[in-house]
Amino acid sequence: NSQKEDHQTFNRYYVPKVRHKNPHVATLLGICAANPELRIGEIKAKAIIAKFKTVGGILRADPQEIATVEEIGIATANKLLRVIDG
Repeated sequence: NSQKEDHQTFNRYYVPKVRHKNPHVATLLGICAANPELRIGEIKAKAIIAKFKTVGGILRADPQEIATVEEIGIATANKLLRVIDG
């Protein structure tokens, strides 16, 4: 094989497919997988969707309201809104 063992290009651009029973959780996980600086996994995504129901519900919320979700701080809430809103 002509590629180096530590070749990382593929890993930088690979976004794993997210499958979840709740399509809103799956959407949020997909957004978070494409933006790893968010550091929101399945448990946090479920908690956020449980409170706001949809990604649209998250967009209608303010950062302070999102930060009331357990394990979500104001900085993460701001990043999440910035990423979702584009």
